[in-house]
Amino acid sequence: MFTMLREKFEQKKEIINVFSAYIISVLIREISSKWLKSDYSSFFMYIFLAIYVLLVLKFEKTSFISAYLEPLDLLYASTLFGLMPRYFSIMILGLTHRLVIGLPQIGILPLLIISSIIEEMFFRAYAYNCLKKLVGYKKSYTITILLYALFHVPLASLPNSAMVIPIYLLSGILFQEMYLKWGLASAIISHIAYNIIGVLYLVEYSLSSILIISLAFITTICLIKFLA
Repeated sequence: MFTMLREKFEQKKEIINVFSAYIISVLIREISSKWLKSDYSSFFMYIFLAIYVLLVLKFEKTSFISAYLEPLDLLYASTLFGLMPRYFSIMILGLTHRLVIGLPQIGILPLLIISSIIEEMFFRAYAYNCLKKLVGYKKSYTITILLYALFHVPLASLPNSAMVIPIYLLSGILFQEMYLKWGLASAIISHIAYNIIGVLYLVEYSLSSILIISLAFITTICLIKFLA
């Protein structure tokens, strides 16, 4: 009896830790964006998340490589599925003249790579697994994706930024499926590939362009679930 109560307490404590880290990281982003007024204001948020996840892994005496990273045999498949939503979007948006190809923003590439790794470590390897212990597979799947999507929406720009929430929801589903099918390494690689290509062009967001991007994600997710 005591053991069961202790296990439930530990599970609830993990959930509290997940949401606490999530809320603190968002607050750091919002506060730093007001003070810095720069695209790099999210840097402090990712620093906090990285330190938090590393401390959790150290505290639990977990080997990151042995516990989460699988062999990189699926490097090409992971990269392909990460690029696929971008490819479909570029192809259709380019034909409809809603796409602007610009000079690559090379300066933000390191931040994009690091943020992709940190996000997957936190949302997939940590938050999802903690939630799954308490609420099961389906609820943890849904909650993780919702948290991931809302994490990318700056509170200061609401309600204007709310229109891109469907894109972040679908990207969350894509990376979650990659994680469940092939492991954390696959989710990280596809996330990095998706982010890197994103610096090459700009999209004029409208209802139609968001619909096109959403359909590109849905197509890719279906390919992963039913064909891969």
